Amino acid sequence: MALTSTMKIVEDTVLKQKPVDSTEIEDTNGIESVPEGSELQLEAWKKVDNTHIEATVADGDLNGQSTWYAYTGHVQIFLENHKIPLHPKGLSLKVIEDTILKQKPVDSRELNNPKDKHSF
Repeated sequence: MALTSTMKIVEDTVLKQKPVDSTEIEDTNGIESVPEGSELQLEAWKKVDNTHIEATVADGDLNGQSTWYAYTGHVQIFLENHKIPLHPKGLSLKVIEDTILKQKPVDSRELNNPKDKHSF
């Protein structure tokens, strides 16, 4: 079962087709105004720099586009109702018990190539 990601808009913002300050965008066809309090279900997201995330909207598109860039100061990302910190240096992973990190979401016993997994 896939985990649910949600982007909550915490300040009126514009979603953009490029990770730049909205004042630098001349073509208004590449922006979408979104009011504070809005929530978008996401298929995927990632940080692209210290100030923007790339968000792919789940279940269709927004104004003809499915992938948008948002200013991190105006949004919060939640994974299954848990807020994900958008720290400028990225996320860290704390391993709390022996585990295997894999390149694919499969049972680790199915991985024959040592390059596909790393044990901690």
